[in-house]
This record gives sequence, structure tokens and C-alpha cells, in this order.
Amino acid sequence: ATKQVLLQIDDVRPQDIGEYVVIATNPAGQESTICSLNVVPDKKGVDEQAFVPQDKFRNLEYPEGKGRRPLEIVPGVDVQPFVSPEKFRKLDHVEPVERPEREL
Repeated sequence: ATKQVLLQIDDVRPQDIGEYVVIATNPAGQESTICSLNVVPDKKGVDEQAFVPQDKFRNLEYPEGKGRRPLEIVPGVDVQPFVSPEKFRKLDHVEPVERPEREL
């Protein structure tokens, strides 16, 4: 017998700090061990610096040498289909199959 014990705690957090008791029981008997857990952060938190500098987005909002693009707001529902109906006309037509009623 190797007498090795592994306690794995995924996504360990500071509130997991403390002592843990592992008890193994089988027909041959019972063994236990105690271990202490301490959490040491490997990085200093979340990097809040932007990936791309904000000035890089300026030309997306106002193209160079041009003013702001006009935006037309139209109330109601967009009646344009997402996919052209012509695309559906080219599909093979399959007749629906009638299913017998199920008895409950």
C-alpha cells in the first residue's frame, strides 16, 4: 500500500483556507490524515487595462475626414426576411407524413 492521499479542491478560494481531515475506510480498517490549506494568489487580480486603446475606436465612430454618419430610426418591425425566400424555393419539397394518434 502506498498510503498516499490526494485531496483536490478545484477553483480554490480564500474561504477554503483551513484544516481538512481525510478519512479512508475499507474492510481492512480505517486511516485518517489532517492537512492544512493556505491560498496564495498567483497573480495580482484582474488586469483592468483595456486591450485596445480607446483612441483606436475613434475612426470607427467618425471615419477620417467625414462627419458622423446619419442614422435613420424607423419605428415598427423589420419586415425584411433574414434569408431570401428564393433560397427556400430551391429546397426539395417533402410532403408531411401523417402520424397515427397515440393511445395514452
